[in-house]
Amino acid sequence: MGNNGLLRLLFEVSAHGLPLARPPELRHVAPAAPAAEQILESVPVYSRPAARAQPEAGIQLERARTPLGRESRVVSVSRTRAARSVAKAEARPEILSHNLARVKDSPQLDRSIAAARDALISVQHEEGYWLFELEADCTIPSEYILMMHFLAEIDASLEVKIAAYLRARQAEHGGWPLYYGGDLDLSCTIKAYYALKLVGDDPNAAHMQRARAAILQRGGAARANVFTRIALALFGQLPWRGVPYIPVEIMLLPSWFPFHLDRVSYWSRAVMVPLLILCTRKPAARNPRNVHIRELFTTPQKRSVTIFAPVASVQASCRSCS
Repeated sequence: MGNNGLLRLLFEVSAHGLPLARPPELRHVAPAAPAAEQILESVPVYSRPAARAQPEAGIQLERARTPLGRESRVVSVSRTRAARSVAKAEARPEILSHNLARVKDSPQLDRSIAAARDALISVQHEEGYWLFELEADCTIPSEYILMMHFLAEIDASLEVKIAAYLRARQAEHGGWPLYYGGDLDLSCTIKAYYALKLVGDDPNAAHMQRARAAILQRGGAARANVFTRIALALFGQLPWRGVPYIPVEIMLLPSWFPFHLDRVSYWSRAVMVPLLILCTRKPAARNPRNVHIRELFTTPQKRSVTIFAPVASVQASCRSCS
């Protein structure tokens, strides 16, 4: 089966939920001219049966019946269009040859590709597959511990396992990165430190001292990002005035308004809407063990001001608050 037949098969499967078997009714579309395939591969384009668009010049249409009896239209690039693409490429041969020469004459690139290939082959299982742990950075397990203590629904055996996972991934710089071998991420380190303290790690333990020193060296917990500030405010470790506030009522704005949730990507909405509700209602964590992280602030938490103020004005405000 050629590329065209494979693409048509995948289209039928995704459109109708069919089993992975090639429908006999679908005919193979002849490939483009050999010279044209070097520049432009003939890839079919599909449209819904309801679409009545007229074929453009140089486009071939073929009709076929799907196993469900529905008529589908398969549009393939004709030899004419492919030939025009070849002509355009031949008119500027220096572009293609220049790119090929750069890739061909790059021993450093070849060494990088070979090193990546050898690294992948070295971790391949004998059966031929690769298996790796699907994981995120340490903010996710840390936030899970925070959630259990926020709700006062603590799974003791689970939080012990998560704490061991966090300790094992503390980097040499004393904190936790967002990716393997990365630099210290302040917000991730603050959450990991708080999670370990919630589980019961002694703040005077060596790993906790290293993490605390790394946090204070970078300005303390007041320098955390917005998401961490919201988590700290929920636990009463930071005043809500230190968190940027957007009223949840913006969800009621009409579609013609300059800001509307429909214009925000779905994954951002999934984060934004719950945070808007939390910042509006300002619930307090139950925190049954009454654990705090005052030691991570360079100034008392109650003196913290909004994050929009410059650093100089923050320090001046902290000195004047007494």
